[in-house]
Amino acid sequence: MSISLASSTVTVPPAFSQLQADRGRAQRDKQRALVRKAFSLLDEVRGEAQTLKRPENRVRIQAIAADLLWKRDPERARALFVEAGQQLAEMMRSIDVNDPDFYGQINIPAQLRQEMLFMISQRDAILALEFLRTTRQPPPPQIDPSHKEADPELQLELSLAAQITDHDPAMALRMAEENLEKGLSSEITNLLQRFMAQSPQAGMELAHRLLRKLRSEKLTANREAANVALNLLQMMPRTTPDKPAADQVPGEPESQAFILGEDVYREVIDLVTTAVLHLPPSVTGLSFSERDTAQYMLTSLQSMMTQIEKYAPARVNALRAKITQFNNSLDPQTRAYNENQEVMQTGTADDLIEAAGRVPAEIRDQFYQQAAWKAANSGDLVRARQIASDHISNSYQRNSFLLDLERTALSNSADQSKVEQVLQLLPRLRSVEERVMTLTQVVMGQPANNQRSALELLNLAHSLVGQRTDDSAHFNAQLQIAQAYIRFEPARSFELYEQAIDRLNELVGAAVVMDGFSCQRQFKDGELVLQGGGSLAGFLDQCANGLSSLAQLDLERVLAITARLQRSETRLKARLPIVQNLVSQLALE
Repeated sequence: MSISLASSTVTVPPAFSQLQADRGRAQRDKQRALVRKAFSLLDEVRGEAQTLKRPENRVRIQAIAADLLWKRDPERARALFVEAGQQLAEMMRSIDVNDPDFYGQINIPAQLRQEMLFMISQRDAILALEFLRTTRQPPPPQIDPSHKEADPELQLELSLAAQITDHDPAMALRMAEENLEKGLSSEITNLLQRFMAQSPQAGMELAHRLLRKLRSEKLTANREAANVALNLLQMMPRTTPDKPAADQVPGEPESQAFILGEDVYREVIDLVTTAVLHLPPSVTGLSFSERDTAQYMLTSLQSMMTQIEKYAPARVNALRAKITQFNNSLDPQTRAYNENQEVMQTGTADDLIEAAGRVPAEIRDQFYQQAAWKAANSGDLVRARQIASDHISNSYQRNSFLLDLERTALSNSADQSKVEQVLQLLPRLRSVEERVMTLTQVVMGQPANNQRSALELLNLAHSLVGQRTDDSAHFNAQLQIAQAYIRFEPARSFELYEQAIDRLNELVGAAVVMDGFSCQRQFKDGELVLQGGGSLAGFLDQCANGLSSLAQLDLERVLAITARLQRSETRLKARLPIVQNLVSQLALE
């Protein structure tokens, strides 16, 4: 009897099909419920944020809420962005440029502004430009009248233009042209590179406008103009257009640097070399800012001599003489750094060892240390150890380097056999914190299936710290351990974060009382500053980041842990990353 399978068919039982359908429906229902929970939690966070005293805290939370809401409800999100921008503008207007603490006051609003600009620019370029102009920050005070400060507004506008080149190149080009009418910012060359990659014709138009602007500037008196010119030189080809680069793949577009053309390159070289050749013979005849800019330009040109020999051979001898003349007027250490720029950037470990023999003794160890890192980065750890042991004379620097080298080698390996090497290294580390850092770094490099060795190292790290959180170093170590446990034993991680939250309540309560007597103020109007608010804000961030990962496993427990935080601002700071992570994960599914 023979059995033929050729014409047989597999029939799926109706009960099994129904089971699969039921499972799919249950999964979709669970997903929809999680989506509702995520956005409900976002509304709770945003609503509670309105009770905060500090405008920077309210604005930051509102901006993040708007960003998360954009795809779900763009009109509501736009309104939230506009409202947050108006509040930020009021903060900017309230800052007095004559206040001695101007930079201290502007720091947090300026950082918040950049964060919001990035968010909005990903959503709506027109709205981003309106926000930028509405929230213009006051110009910084001029400490040195001879030094032309970089205009942060120009940098931000060009940064925005670069972000929108993909979806609105015409608007980006208009912004760049308007920006050039106001001044120069080194950010313009980043934008130029993007144009050359996407729209060479528009890029060439911008390049020639940029050249016209550079011709009107005194480069040695304007650091931003000097930056732009030198950045243009860095964009230029290292080979000629009729000889493609060796690593260029056949059929790929030619290097964008070629599109700028040799005429542009020659003119920029002429502008830069003319500027430095007209410098006085000694730095003593220059202001501090001019001396700094001149030194920067000459040092940069020294590393470009090969290109200058090709495109401006008539200038080479005079330029070398000027570099030598200028270097001779500097102190020996600075002169040694200038003379060895190229070897420090592109030289081998042997080149650096040779150079170390020519520099002043005060900076020789720095050259040897860089030589050792060159060897290590090329994979030759034996050579790196030998260089450090034989040449670095300062015993503290030598021992620190050797320990860093061993930690790096261990962190880069996930081999089970490295556990024994870690245990051998630990007694040589100076403190418990260093030992914990080394252990957790090695654990984070372990593959997920190497649970046994990872837990062995983590349990050892936890035994070193125990329950000690009596100083910031031990508390930080405990948080590192909690973070590392997430991958290998989440239950233990939950327990450690619960302990950390309770400890943070105690620390925040004590800090409120002591804030006026401590060196670093972390509170304003009795409220913790959520961004840049010192160590407490940093600890909250660490807890929030870990809990946001655990939220994927047990959201209700994570929310219960954050609910234990006793102050509104700390509770919001802990919950916001959880909401962000949850919404972003749901958007990917």
